[in-house]
Amino acid sequence: MAEIKTTTGTATIDIYVQVVNISPIASITTPTVNQQVSGFVDIIGTAGDVVPVDFSSWALTYEPFGGIPTQIATGTTPVTDATIATWDTTQLQNGVYTITLTTQDKSGQTATASVQVQLVGELKVGNFRFTQQDIVIPVQGLPITVSRTYDTLNKDRYKDLGHGWTLDISDMDVQEDQYREAFESISGGMIPLRIGGGRDVTITLPDGRVTVFGFELKPTTEPFTYKAVWTGPPGVFDTLIMNGDNRVYALFGGIVYWAQGTQDQGYEYYEVPSFTLTTVDGTKYLVEKEDLGGDYVDTGYGEYVFSQNLGAPKLTRITDTNNNTLL
Repeated sequence: MAEIKTTTGTATIDIYVQVVNISPIASITTPTVNQQVSGFVDIIGTAGDVVPVDFSSWALTYEPFGGIPTQIATGTTPVTDATIATWDTTQLQNGVYTITLTTQDKSGQTATASVQVQLVGELKVGNFRFTQQDIVIPVQGLPITVSRTYDTLNKDRYKDLGHGWTLDISDMDVQEDQYREAFESISGGMIPLRIGGGRDVTITLPDGRVTVFGFELKPTTEPFTYKAVWTGPPGVFDTLIMNGDNRVYALFGGIVYWAQGTQDQGYEYYEVPSFTLTTVDGTKYLVEKEDLGGDYVDTGYGEYVFSQNLGAPKLTRITDTNNNTLL
């Protein structure tokens, strides 16, 4: 309430002030989505507030695919378009990771920014790896070994034998560069739908190396038709292919879809159900995803999209050069 004096007298008016709470700022500009990183990685971006005095704190974490978030650094000083922290990846397993920046202001409001990257490279400092062979099964002269391996690079991954442990060979680790989000299906219940990602595949090779097979679409001799191809880095002679028809159609009007999918499903929503890894000696490793029962889901954007609802990729069969099934 305020009084205003005029030449004819005094008037009283009410003044209302609306206080608008603005969320803090969180953004990551480097690395970029699906970028390959290694060694010591500078995380560049902004952690702050429109009103600097209202800023409280920031926290930066990384999370491996299927793992748990781990803190990289925290702070209480705003950062603007500069290095927020440096991420040491020299003791981490190669694969897909999500970096998340969370900021908070003094009123408790938060903001987050995330980016998914591909960790590559063989410079791993202070790594300890131990393997215990439990059983050897001779099959057609080619033995199958069952071994337990502890690797400090796997310390953030929990599997059947605990943190850091893997079971070889049937526990082959396969990760895909993709984003999934849960939506409500028309039959009721929430099921995951692939909504994006670069489609690179990170796989643990039989010799223990963790390798990223890069995805690309290559043109074919057929009009409006491309083929999906995965290529390993230099020095890796094993091959990875998707099983079935690997063609992708790109029609007029921006209509793009997979030959194994449907036109109304589109390009991004389709998920490759199985792959075959072939090593240089001709051994084939079949990696499949369990069919959990697909259904149409409501994306919330006025469209219903078919979700294949596939499980995690798992090694289901090993075949030798004589087509003998070893697993």
